[in-house]
Amino acid sequence: MTIPQYKPPKDIQDLLDKKEQQQATQRRRTAVLPKRSWIQRNPRLFQISFLTGSLLIFFSKPLYDCFIADPLPPLEVKANQRLRNYPVLLTKCADKATAYAVCVSRDLNVQHKICDTEFKEFLNCIRKSALEMKTKL
Repeated sequence: MTIPQYKPPKDIQDLLDKKEQQQATQRRRTAVLPKRSWIQRNPRLFQISFLTGSLLIFFSKPLYDCFIADPLPPLEVKANQRLRNYPVLLTKCADKATAYAVCVSRDLNVQHKICDTEFKEFLNCIRKSALEMKTKL
């Protein structure tokens, strides 16, 4: 002969079920999990964003010019140096310049290429002296 199982009244059973459910949810919420950073949670996203950001910084011309490249001298200084060289270039080629000026003033017309040979000689002389002085025209 078997003994029947004890069944508590309905209100007590409901109270016991509710208490058991609360304990189960508390156990779920109090589980100790290690804290993980977003890098560990999303490693692929981190790899893609890090690689993209690094490449953008490395190949960015303004950032490269600001931080990595040698500083360029100010353009006004270079322009002033170049302007100071023009009279020196002209004095080195004074004879060619006067020959060209005489030809132009004699014929009073530059458009018909009458003084083309004198102009080419003058231009070649200036280019040659600019190379000797290591400057640009």
